[in-house]
Amino acid sequence: RDTTVSASFSGDARTAPKTATSRVGAKVKVSLSLSRYYKTAKVNGYTKYYFRKKTNPLLTTTMTAYPGRSQKLEFQIYSAGA
Repeated sequence: RDTTVSASFSGDARTAPKTATSRVGAKVKVSLSLSRYYKTAKVNGYTKYYFRKKTNPLLTTTMTAYPGRSQKLEFQIYSAGA
């Protein structure tokens, strides 16, 4: 969601016409929290979360509201070396 604002001056006897334009983009606050894991580990600067096979992980996401806005969550499962 971007907004562009323009201001125009038509000029006068001493000053030439001039138009100024400014564009502002919206910032969206997004967060993700994990729960139901039993341990974490730091690997190459990333945090790994460990879940038991019989426990369903709970992933909770939030973001600032706006009509029609959606989100997409992708994740990888590493199990048995693959």
